[in-house]
Parts: sequence; structure tokens; C-alpha cells
Amino acid sequence: MSSFDRAGVEELKTFKLRQQSDRKGEHDAAQAEDIGPPAPYPVGGPYLPELDGEVVHAMCLRYVSPVRSKRFGKKAKPTFILWFEIISDGYEGEGIEAPCYFPMLDDPRARASESSKYGRAYIIANEGRPGRSEAQAYKRFLSSVFKVKLKIVKEGRGSDGKKRKLTPEQQYLVVKDIVALEVRGAKSY
Repeated sequence: MSSFDRAGVEELKTFKLRQQSDRKGEHDAAQAEDIGPPAPYPVGGPYLPELDGEVVHAMCLRYVSPVRSKRFGKKAKPTFILWFEIISDGYEGEGIEAPCYFPMLDDPRARASESSKYGRAYIIANEGRPGRSEAQAYKRFLSSVFKVKLKIVKEGRGSDGKKRKLTPEQQYLVVKDIVALEVRGAKSY
């Protein structure tokens, strides 16, 4: 038996296994990628109204590559998320993690314009405009300390697309904007 025949047999086996799992009624729950990323806030998450509108120091811990959430419909833009940990002294929220959301372009190869939210944040993290052939790498933000402006999200959209007020239990803290770079991190080069 030639190596080509063995490859064909293996491919046929994997095809049959995949076909069996794709039948209706065999799934117990929806896959995470089917409904998009989980809600950005934990249940009973950080609700710190005293930090609304404050400018604090925060370190970028990690990022989530742009993902198009299916829960917002077919025309939803991919969203890039940076997670920050508040490190400012004297605030009750020190050590709290807060996300910063960036709507991205549909084409992953396209560069964000300088007037977009991501473009402005990248210029701050890069300490200047990127070069003409320089890619806008997401890792530029990692382990760097920034001055960030915080915001409490008080409105959301329901499944019907209409705005609705969030109760205090549903409200959550996000990073609205990156204001300035304080210390560049070792991982950001």
C-alpha cells in the first residue's frame, strides 16, 4: 500500500468523524466561537463609581486579537481588546482589571487611520507615528504603563438593538482612552 493510499484512508476517517459530529441534536451547548466572546464584565464585576472619568496609571497585561462577535449581527466590526490593571496609588480600584475596546477594520491587513481610536492609542504606545512600512503590532502595548481615562458603562444594547439603561449590578468599568505613555514595557519591543 502506498503512502498516498494511507493518507486517503486517514482523511476519510477524519471526514466521517467530522460528519458525525455535525449532525443536528448531538450538540449539548453552543460553542464559544459560535456566540462570540463572553460579556466583557463579570457578574457583579467592578462597579466603582468614584473612578468614573478619573485618569489613573494602568499596566497593559494582555490583548485579545480582533474577533467579530456574532451576537451583534453580520455587520458587526471586529473588536480588539486590551486588558489593563489599575496600579495607581490611593484609589480603591487598585489591582482591578479593566478592558479597553477598539473597533477594527474588516480587513486584518489594513492599517488603522491616525484618527481612529486604535490609531491614536498606537501613536501613544509607539511614541510617535509608525513608519510607512511598519506594521501596527498589538504587542506594542504589552507590559507598558499608561495614563488611562476610565469610564463606567451605564447603557447597553438589548437583543433587539435598542439602548437600555443598566442597573448598578450590571454596570462595569472600562478604559475609555489611553492618555499618555509613562513607562514602556520590556515585552513591547
